[in-house]
Amino acid sequence: MAVYVLINIVFLQTLEYAGFCELSLENKNSIIKIIDDCGNRWDCIVIYQSLTDKKFKIGGQWKRMVDARRIKLGAYIMLGAPIAGNNKTIYFSRRRITI
Repeated sequence: MAVYVLINIVFLQTLEYAGFCELSLENKNSIIKIIDDCGNRWDCIVIYQSLTDKKFKIGGQWKRMVDARRIKLGAYIMLGAPIAGNNKTIYFSRRRITI
């Protein structure tokens, strides 16, 4: 699992290649299903960028999910995958971080 801070509403962008993405996503543009913490399914596009640094962007129905779940900029979100490898389904959860 990986925790990210939401910095863009339209795309979940600039996911670093190393770590979660390297272990869970394909190194090419693809379509994945994101299952949110309410069990809703969202069809999203994964865009693999490899020009300078390897990074991922998630788009497609991402913005619709963010709007429907009323997630604001700066929110902490968690992505998880059922197994290591090329996953077509990723799980999403919103996290409240207390300091």
